[in-house]
Amino acid sequence: ILWDLNRLSFVKKLSLPDNITTQITKISINDLTGNIVAVSGSSLILWTINGHLITAGNTSLPITSFTMTIFNDYKPCEYITGHTDGSIKLWNVQRVNNQHKFVLKTSIMAHPVAVTALHIPIDGKRLYSGDQNGSIFQFFDASSET
Repeated sequence: ILWDLNRLSFVKKLSLPDNITTQITKISINDLTGNIVAVSGSSLILWTINGHLITAGNTSLPITSFTMTIFNDYKPCEYITGHTDGSIKLWNVQRVNNQHKFVLKTSIMAHPVAVTALHIPIDGKRLYSGDQNGSIFQFFDASSET
């Protein structure tokens, strides 16, 4: 359900795909596009700013943390998921057979236990991840270093 917090009124109810049966545990709105992303179990669900379903995808592992990149209009958003096995996966949305799909770009085994936190600073050059043991790791884009 989407609410207008200025007017304190109901705006819209987002429809879930039929294959999503677990509760939504995380939700985020892209500050640039207004697109809405939700996490449910091992699934990512993406809607437009107007609440129209774009795509939903299964990551095959329960998602324990989530973040997304917010750069500019010409660079596509990337979606980053942390998982129970300690892996971090980077996704983007591409058109495949005339439909939008989450496509896995890369996956790394970053932690020995579940990833519980992900953060990308505003410059987008680093990714910080934390795990259930309290360890924090920093990753950076070597191509952006001068």
